[in-house]
Amino acid sequence: MTASPEQMPDAIAAAPTHKASKYWEIFSVVFVLVLVLGVAAPIALLIWQSAATTAAVRSGSAGAFVSATASQGGFLSTPLTNVQTTLGSVVVQGTFSAPRGRALAVEELNKTGLHLCAVGDLETCLPLAGQWAGELTATPQAAGAFDFVGHGLSRDNLDRWLGAGLMVAFIALLGVIAGAVPRILA
Repeated sequence: MTASPEQMPDAIAAAPTHKASKYWEIFSVVFVLVLVLGVAAPIALLIWQSAATTAAVRSGSAGAFVSATASQGGFLSTPLTNVQTTLGSVVVQGTFSAPRGRALAVEELNKTGLHLCAVGDLETCLPLAGQWAGELTATPQAAGAFDFVGHGLSRDNLDRWLGAGLMVAFIALLGVIAGAVPRILA
């Protein structure tokens, strides 16, 4: 049954008014902040990182290639290669080969960190399995490239940031929904 025009002001006045709970307001603000800082920010940085050019920001000599011995990777691990050079040995992730005597360098790439590369050819680079104890000096490309790894913005870190942001956003969304249920049911 509908109210007549004369009864309409009384019907509006009699309708229950529900004020938003503090719980709902807090989770709504947290949800928006998490979407901006925990989801949008790492996505924007990942897009920027993928659009930026890869450059060697620091470099050091690893000697000349002598030989390489590969080991099989496990179920979830990549194979490792022990690369013997004239200055020692370096362990890299993946399989590596080069002509005997080819000059090798340890390059710190702006996006992905330390790699063993044939000098002058970034296509041959493989990530080091550990840290480098030798000296690395800045390259001419360092001036024009943003050093993501140097600022702690490696792909792994950004992926973790995004994952944590998505989890916290989901929890905050549950809080928003839980705060909105009493308003919806009333």
